Amino acid sequence: MANPYAKIRKGESLSFVFDRGGASISGWVCTIEVKTFPSDTSAITARVIAAVDDEWPGFLTSTETAGLNAGSYRLIGILTNAATNQEEVAQQTTRFQIGESWAS
Repeated sequence: MANPYAKIRKGESLSFVFDRGGASISGWVCTIEVKTFPSDTSAITARVIAAVDDEWPGFLTSTETAGLNAGSYRLIGILTNAATNQEEVAQQTTRFQIGESWAS
């Protein structure tokens, strides 16, 4: 079964959590990429600073989602080992769709 899409409107926040499948995150850095789907064009790239309980929790802000066009996206966590530059893609990928913002 495919991952379900989260549906949000422009200007709404979207939370996420990335981890290493239970392995320690010590020495690892998480960078998120928001990519359009299906073209795979990168729309947002940002580093997730806070790491808690071997996870990187965070959210796309309302300002970030307001800057995206309506359509389908993937939120991917790219994990990089600070000492070796080894990269892993976090097992969790969040798929979401942006709809038009609510009329004022």
